[in-house]
Amino acid sequence: MAENLLTASAQTKADPPKAKKKNRKWRVPVRLKFTREGKYFFWMTIGVGLAAINTGNNLLYLLLGMMLSLIVISGILCNISLSKLAVERTIPSEIFAGTPCLVSLSVRNKKRFFPSFSIEIEDRIEYLPKGKKCYFLKISPGSSQQTAYRLTLPRRGRYELDEVRVSTRFPFALFTKTRILSVPGEMIAYPRITPIALPAGDALKQTGWDASMQRGQGIDFFALRDMQPGDELRWVHWPSTARLGTFQVREFTDDQRPQVDMMVWQEMPEGIDHAEERLDPAVDMAASLLLAFVQREQPVRLATATHQFPPVDHPSRLADILLHLALLSPQEALAKPSWLDDFPLVVLSEDSSPPAGVDPARFVVAYFSEEGAVLEPTPS
Repeated sequence: MAENLLTASAQTKADPPKAKKKNRKWRVPVRLKFTREGKYFFWMTIGVGLAAINTGNNLLYLLLGMMLSLIVISGILCNISLSKLAVERTIPSEIFAGTPCLVSLSVRNKKRFFPSFSIEIEDRIEYLPKGKKCYFLKISPGSSQQTAYRLTLPRRGRYELDEVRVSTRFPFALFTKTRILSVPGEMIAYPRITPIALPAGDALKQTGWDASMQRGQGIDFFALRDMQPGDELRWVHWPSTARLGTFQVREFTDDQRPQVDMMVWQEMPEGIDHAEERLDPAVDMAASLLLAFVQREQPVRLATATHQFPPVDHPSRLADILLHLALLSPQEALAKPSWLDDFPLVVLSEDSSPPAGVDPARFVVAYFSEEGAVLEPTPS
C-alpha cells in the first residue's frame, strides 16, 4: 500500500541553517580512531624507535623513518579523501511505520583533481540506536555517486535527522578518520498498516453496494432517454421505442458503498506511562481500517476527539488524514466533541479512557497480537 502512496521525494542538503551553527561551534569536525591493525603498527613503531635510540643503529633509524612516513602519508591522504565532499539525502515523501523504505544518499566530490577513495557514510536518525551506513569505493573529481539504504521505522511520529558521518580508512587502514557534516531534515512515519479483516457489527453491517439517486453504471433502473451514438443495443427499451417511434435506452443508477463513519478517541488516563506508545494500537488500527475500506471503494469519514475530516474514497486523498494520525498525541480529560454522536464506530486502545455517556456498543478496542491486528468490541 505504501507504494501506491509514494508520490514525491524531498531533498536535504549539507548546508546547516544559521540558527544551528552557534550550537555546533565547539563540535570537533574530524575524529580519529585507530584500527586494530593501526594499533599494532603504532606500537611496532614505538618499539622500533626505542630500539633505534638505545642502539644507535642507522638501519633502525631508517626503518623508523619509513614507518613514521607511512603514518604521515596515511593522515594526509585521509584528509584529501574527506575534503570537499557534499552529501544530499533524499527521503520518500510518505513512510509507514513497520514498512521498509529506501532513503537515498548522494555524495558529490567538489575537488578538481583528487578522487576520494573508500568513503563510508553513516546517517544518524533520532531515536534509532544505530546509524545506517553506505559505502562508496571511489568518487572521481567533479562527479557524484548515489546509493540507498533500507530503513524501517519502528513506530509512527516525527524523526529528526541532523548529521551524517563521512569516514575513510584509505590508504593503509591504519586508522579511521571521520568528518561530521550537518544534513538537517525530518521524516514523518505514518501509522503502521496491518492487513485486517473488516469488522462486523451494527456500525458496519452494510458492506454491499447501495444504489444512489445519480446516473452511473449500476444495475438499478433510473430513467429513459433518446438513444445516442455509442449506446449499446442491450440498453434499448423496446416497448417505449415501439410506442414513441424513436429508440429509447435505459439509464441506470450509480452504485456506491455506504459511508463508514469512524472516530479515534485519544484520551488516556492521567499519569499513565508511555501514553503515546499505548495509543499507537488504536491509531494504527484506524489507519489500517481506513485503507482497507478505501481500497474497496467505500467512502470513509474519519475524526478524532479534536479534529474531523471530510469523507474520502481514494488513496490519493489520504495524505492529510495520515499526517494527522501520525502526529496524534494522547490527551487527558478531553471534553466531549459536538460531532461524537455522528460517528457510530469509536476506536479505542485498551488503555484509553472511553467517552462518558456513550453507548458502549459503539466502542471497539484495538490491540495487536502475534497474528496481526485485532478488533474487539467493548463488552456492554
